[in-house]
Amino acid sequence: MPVIDHPTILRALSWAWDRAARGLPGQESAHALAARHMDPEVPLGARLQKIIAGHKRKAALSGFVTNAAGLALLPATLPVNLAGTIFLQLRMVQAMAIVCGHDLTDTRVRALCGLCLCGAKAAEVAGAAGARLGGRLTADMLAQLGGETAGRINTLVGLRLLARLGDAGTAGVGRIVPLVGGLVGAAWDASVTAGIGKAAMTLLPTVAAPDGQPFCGSRQDGS
Repeated sequence: MPVIDHPTILRALSWAWDRAARGLPGQESAHALAARHMDPEVPLGARLQKIIAGHKRKAALSGFVTNAAGLALLPATLPVNLAGTIFLQLRMVQAMAIVCGHDLTDTRVRALCGLCLCGAKAAEVAGAAGARLGGRLTADMLAQLGGETAGRINTLVGLRLLARLGDAGTAGVGRIVPLVGGLVGAAWDASVTAGIGKAAMTLLPTVAAPDGQPFCGSRQDGS
């Protein structure tokens, strides 16, 4: 069984980022998912909440992604459950970012999405990397997420996700009491996904350039 350490987490993040953006067989891409939530007649917040709700349900369903045919593409060095969970959570954040008008090819946006994966710890991780986030993320703040800062953020995001695995107690309950472990695991994954969604709701829609336009791409905001 592959060892879950920091390099493994970083490999899982890299794999999941690419696959979430492009999709897996049987799993739509973040772009396709976002395309179904671009109606300007619906408030932006409502569209983002719908994406979160759908992924909370999926995260709670054991084996949802592990049964996807596309995981045949998974590198042998990555645990299937870990990669599947990160795939779901990254696809959710990517889709929300697209709906908010961001460009996934921008390295700053990738770092921003990584911060969303840290949930309530996002500001703490950003600060440790040298980027200071206030109550509102602006274009000037986003500019700090380029270059070396983005690299530091990606490294620290991996460490935060590794710590979260310890918080979940993945080595204990599930093996001792499988049924209880499954229920606890489902509740945990849904809760973590909700926390990631909450962070994304805070960070992603608020980035605007000095002229008031969305920083990356175009955004139709009905809110």
